Amino acid sequence: MLDFITRRKIQKSLKKSIRGYKRRLFKEVAVCLETCDRCPLKGKAVPEIPKEDPRSYESICGSCENYRKMRKLGHYLWNRELTVEFLLSKGANLTADEVLYLVEIGAKKKEIQEALGFQNVKQLNDYIEHLGKERKVAR
Repeated sequence: MLDFITRRKIQKSLKKSIRGYKRRLFKEVAVCLETCDRCPLKGKAVPEIPKEDPRSYESICGSCENYRKMRKLGHYLWNRELTVEFLLSKGANLTADEVLYLVEIGAKKKEIQEALGFQNVKQLNDYIEHLGKERKVAR
């Protein structure tokens, strides 16, 4: 769908933006850790034991909003493709090239649909098909 030059241009522009996004996420983790340092339950959880154990972080801290936020941030930082996450966070401001890039790198169409504000996946598919036709005409 995208030519090499367009793909490279998107990747270059994202590199700096993603660094800033990661930096912001790490700052949020630091705030969460500061909150944990003041927690009265600090030191009661034992690391690296099964979740089911009553002394695990999951058992002791699982009901804490701060703990859940930190788990979510960790998921974004380590288990998720940050390029996809960053682009999806742009929402309706995604450019046509960025939408095609997301499709090429395997982002879930449902997530792209929600980011763009389409009501259903069919609208997204029609939009992607339209973008593909525009690219062929422009060449």
